[in-house]
Amino acid sequence: MRGPSEWTVGERELFAAFVSRLNQCQFCANAHAAVAAIAFDETLTQRVLDDFESAPIDAKLTETLRFLRKMTLEPRTLAPNDARAVC
Repeated sequence: MRGPSEWTVGERELFAAFVSRLNQCQFCANAHAAVAAIAFDETLTQRVLDDFESAPIDAKLTETLRFLRKMTLEPRTLAPNDARAVC
C-alpha cells in the first residue's frame, strides 16, 4: 500500500475501502475509508463507495474500480480486455 506506485496513497486506500466493502468487512472498509477521506475528503470518499459510477472522479479511477468490482465479485469472468481497460 505504501511502495512506489502510479496511484496515490489516497487512491490505494480508496481501492482497499471499496474492496473491503464488497467483501462485507465493515471494519476494514471504515479504516481504509477514513484514510482515503484525508486524501480526498469525506464526502467524495463516501460518494465513491456508495456509487462510484456517478461520483465525480476521473475515468482511470472509474475503470479501475470496475475492474476491482469484477475481480472481487466475479473473478471467473475476468478476461484480458478487463485488464486492458485499466492500462
